[in-house]
Amino acid sequence: MIGTSHFPAMRKFRCPTRWEFPSGKGGLTPDGSPDRRVSMKPAGFPIQAVSAVVISGLAGFGFGKLVNPGQGQAPTFPAEPSPASRPAASVRTSPLEDFQSLLAPESRETDIWKIVSRIPPDRVREAIRLTRTARQSEASGTLNAARLKEIESALYFRWAENDPQSALADVSAIPKTGDPRTDAGRGDLAESVFAAWMRMDANAAYRAVKDDKDFGYKGRNMLVNTWTPENLFESLAMFPDKHEDLLGWYCVAAAKDESRRNAMLAVLREQPDMKDRRWAYEMLFRDWAYRDFPAAMMEAEKHDQTWLKDHVLEYGLNQQPAAAMRWAISQNIAPGGRMWNQGYLNWLRSDTSGAKRWLAEQAPAWKSAGHFAALADLQAEQLGLTEKIDMETARPVWTCLMSEWRSKDPEAAEKWLERDPSGAVRGILNEKAKEGGHE
Repeated sequence: MIGTSHFPAMRKFRCPTRWEFPSGKGGLTPDGSPDRRVSMKPAGFPIQAVSAVVISGLAGFGFGKLVNPGQGQAPTFPAEPSPASRPAASVRTSPLEDFQSLLAPESRETDIWKIVSRIPPDRVREAIRLTRTARQSEASGTLNAARLKEIESALYFRWAENDPQSALADVSAIPKTGDPRTDAGRGDLAESVFAAWMRMDANAAYRAVKDDKDFGYKGRNMLVNTWTPENLFESLAMFPDKHEDLLGWYCVAAAKDESRRNAMLAVLREQPDMKDRRWAYEMLFRDWAYRDFPAAMMEAEKHDQTWLKDHVLEYGLNQQPAAAMRWAISQNIAPGGRMWNQGYLNWLRSDTSGAKRWLAEQAPAWKSAGHFAALADLQAEQLGLTEKIDMETARPVWTCLMSEWRSKDPEAAEKWLERDPSGAVRGILNEKAKEGGHE
């Protein structure tokens, strides 16, 4: 890990590529200003959050966190420094000379935008070329490599302020490499372009990419975060061919912010004939269940959607398995199935001892209720994460389970052994199996 003691404290560089907007999506990514215009603020770069790609913590530098202004407030963007506020040395040198100094590894400049914002529009491409040359000579994974990446992102924001179509075309022309890391950088540059473009005309920015397989989802996520509960349906009407997609992702964003979430819940209750209503329910509660399963389930129980609780439970099992499983058992919901297995595996990975202890507590009741397959599946998940099986511990547990199961349903027990997901149970049951080995 790179230490930061050798680097000066740097001001957070909030590349206007990732941001959070007012009254909105809590933290999806994008825009959310009621009037779709954005004021600029001297403090740095707003950053998109839909892709949640935030490079922060590097000596206090990085893209920084998303900020979610209060509803009705416009997102902020970096303001170009006035000549009076610039250091005398900066005024005496040309913008490109200052920029070249910024690229030097030994540069102590902590405010990237102060330098980038002064580059004339017709010199931005040259600045991008210089930055890429510097990046090629810098080893990946270093603090300076991250800094150069942010500089390039800032340059695309600067370019898009004056000619967003050309800036987007340039990003689109960057060839894909198949390397997820490299291709993610391409997406980051697109976010910078959208951030600048959307503060000028969010609808035009989205329209330019709404059918693009690479960047369409980025534009979508940023667009819906410019929307508010008050202008939601007016905004949706502008893109009838994307109604379901935009509504769903607006709900994902709204789930992250209490005020917008409550407003959306009110709409769902009051408009039973709303187009794509079920999809809106699914997306709103999906993201909510990911974040706060108990609260999402409590709300789901208040709605007349009979399927909704199952939906919330499914997503809760995926992201908050401990809370979801405890709730399900308290409601006498039968355990078992793919989502239970995957959820329990996730729980084991995050809290192995807690997950094992909970299952051991459930075992007697599950056996009495005939939930042998569910119990066997989850115990097999434990084996799958065990490097070396302790036969003295495992054999009595599995012998007891299979013995009871065979006495009640021998056919089901044998079928389960044939598909044993761990591949280890027969070896454990075999009296001749060597301790620690599999059959």
